Amino acid sequence: MSTPRDSANVTRLIADWQAGKAGAADALFHQVYQELRRMARGYIARERQDHTLTPTGLVNQACLRMLDDEHVDAKNRAHFFAIVATKMRHYLVDYARRRNAVKRNKGAAHEPFEDELYQLTQDRVDEILALDEALERLAQEEPLQSQIVEMRYFGGYTQEEIAEMLGISLKKVRNEWYMAREWLKEVLRAEN
Repeated sequence: MSTPRDSANVTRLIADWQAGKAGAADALFHQVYQELRRMARGYIARERQDHTLTPTGLVNQACLRMLDDEHVDAKNRAHFFAIVATKMRHYLVDYARRRNAVKRNKGAAHEPFEDELYQLTQDRVDEILALDEALERLAQEEPLQSQIVEMRYFGGYTQEEIAEMLGISLKKVRNEWYMAREWLKEVLRAEN
């Protein structure tokens, strides 16, 4: 768990990075690396036991996507981690989409996947794609709920940690988490 001093330092590094200060990106990612690995472990813990993607590989892919994105506008530490969680989810969803395309076009020429990518079953691919679509809808309707789901489910944060990171009450997190879960269950059931 971070201290207020750590949060302030991360927020300062984010501002420096966004201002284009030399070395700020390296300093920022160095400062938050262990926390990003923890988030990645949360993602990977929900995948098949025999996949080969490591927390380090997922962190690296998310960081590369952050660095490639010229319009990252993180307001503070919590917002930064929410953006990274989204990048991690999108990386996994993009892989699932590529995997689906390969399955539909068996025998067709395609680009080889990175060695670190794990093998998903077709059921898991469909599940990830359906969840991604539902989360996109939830983000449009209830952005806070979507952010809490990403942090809780994909980032592996506890409700207490989310409350601290977002600066809201634990009761608010619990209520929003419950409503988001129920909404997602209903939407995912309707799609099956």
